[in-house]
Amino acid sequence: MTKYLATLLLLVTMSFPTFSQTETIRKASNRASDVEDMENYERMLKSQLNVDLRAVAINNLELDAKQISDFTPIYLDYIRSKESITARRNVLVNQYIEEMAEDDTRKDEMNEQVTSLKITGSLRLPIWS
Repeated sequence: MTKYLATLLLLVTMSFPTFSQTETIRKASNRASDVEDMENYERMLKSQLNVDLRAVAINNLELDAKQISDFTPIYLDYIRSKESITARRNVLVNQYIEEMAEDDTRKDEMNEQVTSLKITGSLRLPIWS
């Protein structure tokens, strides 16, 4: 009888943790919304950085109201030029990454030269050591 009572007591004690667990339901994250939120956040940070840089330039140059109104279009042209250069640089970096990932065996390079000749109609002579 003591065995049965001890076994029953053991089973009841072991079942307490299972009753104490609660089921939690988490909503699935909307991945598209998360990406859009991140892009908006990045855009906001970029805008804030540009505003802060403009404020630093105005304070360091000690410009008055008239000079600030003349300075703003120049600064905006600078920002647009900088973004254009950054975009071109990113394209070049991506092209470089693709080129480095290629098979650069001698046979592959010769095939690229022949393909280039067919497409452009000009002769590019490779220099192999």
